[in-house]
Amino acid sequence: MSQPPRQAVAVLVQPEEVEVVAKRKPGRPRKIVTLPTADERDYHEYSAKLQQAIADADPLVGTIEAKKPTPELLAEIKIQIAREAAALRADRLESTRCGRKDVGQLASRRVDAMNKIAHLELESAKLGARAIDLRGEQMQKVERMFIELVVQAAEDVLPPDVASRLTSAFEEIMVGWQDKFEEG
Repeated sequence: MSQPPRQAVAVLVQPEEVEVVAKRKPGRPRKIVTLPTADERDYHEYSAKLQQAIADADPLVGTIEAKKPTPELLAEIKIQIAREAAALRADRLESTRCGRKDVGQLASRRVDAMNKIAHLELESAKLGARAIDLRGEQMQKVERMFIELVVQAAEDVLPPDVASRLTSAFEEIMVGWQDKFEEG
């Protein structure tokens, strides 16, 4: 390799009373962002898949996707908040055991989670007074009894062929009545 030819560099001497100031552009210097390596891309892809699998397996997500009734949904939310509060308590206990002094944030998060559970309990109590679970066991008993009473009344009053047509038509109409009720 050949070296470039050396050139003389002129040095200017400034008088002592003149202050030299470097001119810079305003703002922060530009940040150089490097592209992730192949290993980093694989790791990020694996992390994204793992997060998606955890979200898909989450019981709260399953309850919401199944469109369960509100009391069941509130119960699942309470369970999940309680689990998170328990995990926060475990973190706080571990932090104090290891001698870390700053456990106040963990304690306040746990108190906030317990406050949310108490709020959900109050809301579910309010709902319990005015909400009816259309797919619950008690409502199914009422539905069976109602159908039996209608069938018996039709058999008592109507001719047998008309009664059988009426009861079969009535039973067909009653299929999925909960969905129709919830829609309108």
